[in-house]
Amino acid sequence: MPTLQCDTDRALRGAPVAVIDFETTGLEPGDRHPVQIALCRCLLGDRVVDRWTSLVRPPTPIPASASAIHGISDADVADAPTIDDLLDELMERLDGQILCAYNLPFDHGVLSDVLADRDRQPLPLCGLDPLVWVKCVDKYQRGKRLEDAALRRGIKFKAHDAMADVDATVGVMPGLLRSLALDGFLTPVVLHHVDRFWAWQRSTALAQEQDYRAYRLAKGLTEPTMSWHQGLGEGV
Repeated sequence: MPTLQCDTDRALRGAPVAVIDFETTGLEPGDRHPVQIALCRCLLGDRVVDRWTSLVRPPTPIPASASAIHGISDADVADAPTIDDLLDELMERLDGQILCAYNLPFDHGVLSDVLADRDRQPLPLCGLDPLVWVKCVDKYQRGKRLEDAALRRGIKFKAHDAMADVDATVGVMPGLLRSLALDGFLTPVVLHHVDRFWAWQRSTALAQEQDYRAYRLAKGLTEPTMSWHQGLGEGV
């Protein structure tokens, strides 16, 4: 199994990061089979090491509602490899990297489903999630989706193409990290220690979920999914 540790005492800048994105058949556990995967390994804030992407043939038909979002149909993946064909290479590419995804709990959950279905050891929920950063830096800006955050930073791309999403995530990360420090959300020293940054991000993500839950309940709305709490445990 790959090493995906967040407890390393090294600076974020130059750290080996694997930015990942899945397009899927659905959004819920058990119903979110990958139909496209993309991954970019980079030294954060320094350079891209390599990029990798593939269509994936899922075990079930792709619902029309999912195709309407990412544009991938059953015909597109008819000759594509299955996730079983790709899994070993994927895990090798993740080895030794800090996992990163925009809305990390979702992509981590997709990967966790894949591993669990094959009786393989799960990965801990740890890594980098620029969505958490955007909710701090762009708190009063309308739109927190990747395409919104990227456009505010001059990056235009075709959303819901896995490789384009990954490239956009790589593009927004350095500026967001600078803003987190300059705007006082964290002290610069935190950026010099991956473990300290992870602790900050984790507590921030949990607080954001709690605040959103309180907001929805106060409005009489249904209770939201608490992805970070589920992944890390209520007592974290």
